[in-house]
Amino acid sequence: MRILFYLLSKPKLTLVSLLVISLLMALGISKLEVRNNFDGELPQEDPVIAGFNLVQDHFDKRSAILFGIEAEDIYNKQTLIKLREMTDAVKGLPFVLKDEIKSLSTVQSLSSEDWGIDTSGFLDDISSSNFDLDELKSQIAHNDMVSGKLVSSDGRLAVIIANLDDDFIGAEVFKGAQEIRDRFHGPEIIHITGAPILVEEVQQGISGDTSKFIPLAILLVFIGFYFSFRKLRAVLLPALMVILSIVWTMGFMGWAGLPLTVVSNALPVIMVAVASSYGIHYMYAYYKHAKDSISGKEAAMRALQNVGRPILITGITSALGSVSLLVFDIVSLREFGIIGAFGFVFATIICLTLLPVASAGLKLQINSKIRFSFITGRVNTLSQFVFRNSLLVISFYTVLIAILLYSATTIKVGDDYTKFFPANHKGRIAANTFNDHLMGIRLMDVMIDSKSYGSIKNA
Repeated sequence: MRILFYLLSKPKLTLVSLLVISLLMALGISKLEVRNNFDGELPQEDPVIAGFNLVQDHFDKRSAILFGIEAEDIYNKQTLIKLREMTDAVKGLPFVLKDEIKSLSTVQSLSSEDWGIDTSGFLDDISSSNFDLDELKSQIAHNDMVSGKLVSSDGRLAVIIANLDDDFIGAEVFKGAQEIRDRFHGPEIIHITGAPILVEEVQQGISGDTSKFIPLAILLVFIGFYFSFRKLRAVLLPALMVILSIVWTMGFMGWAGLPLTVVSNALPVIMVAVASSYGIHYMYAYYKHAKDSISGKEAAMRALQNVGRPILITGITSALGSVSLLVFDIVSLREFGIIGAFGFVFATIICLTLLPVASAGLKLQINSKIRFSFITGRVNTLSQFVFRNSLLVISFYTVLIAILLYSATTIKVGDDYTKFFPANHKGRIAANTFNDHLMGIRLMDVMIDSKSYGSIKNA
């Protein structure tokens, strides 16, 4: 606490120091990256990741994107011609391996004829007026390499699978895939999915959520402070503190090389809630003591004496609680724990330095319009009810705890990254469509290691 009062006595030094640190942290934001690959959620020494890396060391990455064309019945000329045209369009996508595209338009149909084996394509004669759709349907139904893999058994979904070069750029592939989907959509439904697509969907979601929810959260803080204190100073100072807390936290992430993930994306909004609560406590204490003070500096010092220690203890305990996430193996959770700990400490430091120094440097302001009396009255009424009906309250919480404990046993453990999206999101709909009609979009690798050169041939 002595350090805080010393900084309060040196307002210029404190404000300049805060400004310099804020500028340095702001520069770190430009270094902030987004990590959207799900295979990075486990530590490198984990057996699953070790096995995954071993497969990639011996084989290529085999990343692929999937296009689905959904109709009530794909066995009609219009849909099949569109499938062929889509396949040709996919060949023009950047980083697509043109000779590794699988669809009804590229695979061969093997049939026995009197003169030998016919290897014509399924859709070679689709433009012909005498093309037999029933014969095509029969050929596909009896071909295990196609039925249930490139065409659903119910005849409602046909697929184009395009393998990508190992050095593909996800954003370019995603943009091209979207253009194909938009160009060929209607009356059939066109889906795009696959790990590269979902990764880009997640990245766009992270970027969109950050740019949308942080300003919204700050706006709500402005409104909350205004209705609580009805003073411009009581709105601007805590809001500035909240903004600086976010800048420091995200700048620290950039300098420390900690990326934005699906988990840490929520941290800025959490910082808004935490930092604003610290600001409310201090400003309330300031206006409480302003009535009996002769200057802004005196009111600021008395407020710091009153709530400085509780805010400091709260910040430290919050940081320690965040650090406890380091016990998890999931990388994004551990990173969230580190970022959260520093963020809570930053918010505490800014609250206990910026607000007292700024309040002390401004003219004493007395506020008789603090809007907490309504809430205080309701809380007092609730407290009196609790004291008068203690047995009822204890019984209520006993039943509630029992219900919640039972509910905790029904929690499902797992990570389905398609559930990151809302139910009406195109990425989730596409994944569900492939899961419902075909074999899904996930791959499982099985690699046999014979331990000695060439012995795999003798297995």
